[in-house]
Amino acid sequence: KPEECIPCEPGYYCNETGLAKPLYECEAGYYCPAGTQLSTANSCPPGSYCPPKSSNFTYCEAGTYGPNAYAKSEAECVICPAGSYCAVKGLEDVSGECDNGYHCPQKSTSEHQEECPMGYICSRGQATKTACPRGTYRNETKGYNQQQHCYSCPAGYVCPNLATVVPTVLCPAGFYCISGTFDGQDSPCTKGYKCPEQSKNKVPCDPGTYQDEDQQSDCKPCPAGRRCPDTRMYTTKSCLKGQFCPPKTQSAGTPCPMGSFGPTTNLTQVSDCTPCSPGMYCSAEGLSKVSGKCSSG
Repeated sequence: KPEECIPCEPGYYCNETGLAKPLYECEAGYYCPAGTQLSTANSCPPGSYCPPKSSNFTYCEAGTYGPNAYAKSEAECVICPAGSYCAVKGLEDVSGECDNGYHCPQKSTSEHQEECPMGYICSRGQATKTACPRGTYRNETKGYNQQQHCYSCPAGYVCPNLATVVPTVLCPAGFYCISGTFDGQDSPCTKGYKCPEQSKNKVPCDPGTYQDEDQQSDCKPCPAGRRCPDTRMYTTKSCLKGQFCPPKTQSAGTPCPMGSFGPTTNLTQVSDCTPCSPGMYCSAEGLSKVSGKCSSG
């Protein structure tokens, strides 16, 4: 009796009458539920795949998508590309772009798959993380704009590497480092200045000191017999006649005491002052020559 006939088994098709059992497996790229008569009756839809003998289609997994119908195996599901995400099973196309501040490697299932790590920025839909450039740093996650989120290396420090998280390299002695420095030897200290380690700018030599060389960390004390009256001095000046100049003398030396005089420049100590000659007198401090002859009597 007709009612005693059994529907064709799932995964098969029965395209003839009088069959005692199913003879034909469902073809790859199609699926055959119970009772299927034609091998091509049910094509595998986009977002899925149908291997041979399929009774139903199988969705492409989350993290992949299936752009074409008639897919025969899971290998035809396309891996979601970096910069995009595929949130659920059975997609025909990607769900969308990775959000600002996040990184989506291949096979991502969320627009917030991974927080952009410190030292990098991740713009919307960007396939790869972008390292903050030399001279900058980033000590926070989820950055996405290079100009706003890669911070300029602070003055006094050097950021020589890509993807710097925390500036730790101090500006070397003999140089100064303004904000954004990536080469510690970019700005050498010049004559008349000092640049100790971690200098943000070059520092003028104080009165009483000088510096006649470049790339120095400190100023030299003004030598005995010379004077350094100004800031930023890179040469010294002679100690004036009538004075003596110990080390670090600034604008003026120390006057030779009464009873003596200083006939030459560059005297270094009080003992260099010449005692007043017999029969002569030296009536004031700081004389470069005797005041005159003593009066008779």
